[in-house]
Amino acid sequence: MRRALLTASATSVLMLASCSFGSPPPPEAGQPPKLPTPSGDPELEASAMIAEAAVGVDQPWDMDFLPDGTALFTERESARLMSIPFNEEDNTTGDPAEELAVEDVATEGTQGLLGLAVSPDFEDDETVFLYYSTDSDNRVAAWEYGSGDQPEPILTGIPTGVQLNGGALEFDEEGLLWVGTGDASYLSEAQAEDSLGGKILRVTTDGEPAPGNPDPDSPVYSSGHRSVNAIAFRESDSEPVAIDSSPNVDDYVVQVRAGANYGWPRLEEEFDSDSYSPPIGRREPQIGECSGSVFLGELLASTCLRGQRLWLAEPNASGSELEDVTELFMNEFGQLRSIAMGPDGLLWVGTYNRGDQCNSEVGCYPQEEDDRILRISLPGHTSGIGLT
Repeated sequence: MRRALLTASATSVLMLASCSFGSPPPPEAGQPPKLPTPSGDPELEASAMIAEAAVGVDQPWDMDFLPDGTALFTERESARLMSIPFNEEDNTTGDPAEELAVEDVATEGTQGLLGLAVSPDFEDDETVFLYYSTDSDNRVAAWEYGSGDQPEPILTGIPTGVQLNGGALEFDEEGLLWVGTGDASYLSEAQAEDSLGGKILRVTTDGEPAPGNPDPDSPVYSSGHRSVNAIAFRESDSEPVAIDSSPNVDDYVVQVRAGANYGWPRLEEEFDSDSYSPPIGRREPQIGECSGSVFLGELLASTCLRGQRLWLAEPNASGSELEDVTELFMNEFGQLRSIAMGPDGLLWVGTYNRGDQCNSEVGCYPQEEDDRILRISLPGHTSGIGLT
């Protein structure tokens, strides 16, 4: 089924204030560095082309692609793994279809079927990795695509709770799986050495600690996180950038380093301590709660829930600070959550407007078409030739 192209005349693109990047203000005592004052880029936004790849889906949480171009995405509350066929010949998408319904998934609060990562060796092993909640834990499982079987857990015992479950999954170039977890609202978990909560984990596809981890017998790569919602790699660094939620719905953007402790829950009071690694930026509550990220070259693109926008920012050469922050599509599509670079060279973005977090108190109003998966062409940042 061919999807209609959305254009500026159909109010799919906003014109924002003129672009004016600025240096970040000095951090307040005990606080992580603030990002530069964000600005709009009307020229970039006006030239963007947007098409709907799917409509009427339910709370898409994460997204990835099969080698043949098929898009996969998780639905948090329904616990379904969904697919969207892609026709490379005419650059169109088909209707979404259910591939798997995961059983025994807990869905209270932010629990549910969360992270998704397609094996980099999919053509050989036909495996998809999933992060989901149960009544007893969060876990990572491997699923043989199209088998009809339930996923096979490879890593269990990650703390679970109504909130702060993490859920990020991402493969690196070595084929190792990175897992972002949360403290599940138990503050001590992030600093507890014997807990997988509030950590970034690095494991093999069997769930074993990856070679080169700080502790060779542990999957833990870094600690002191509250709830890691996104992990993204840029080509110039073998270690990722991650988005971690903080109190008051701020976001901490961190450059992940082996063995680093990012301070939660002590970060607010002891940020200047030499014991903890500072974030490279913080996003304020009213424009943040960003939950998905991908690199467009050296540019970090993040989708925001409460902020209802797409953020673009670039880490400096050392990875110690975010520079040149801009924002697109403010309040145009509601809350945005899932994001991935598609094999078509376009940015695929999922709205998140059917959950409890979308309400009038935060200025979010579900539309009849929600939730939607969008394909976005950003000239100069995506390699796709456009949309037809």
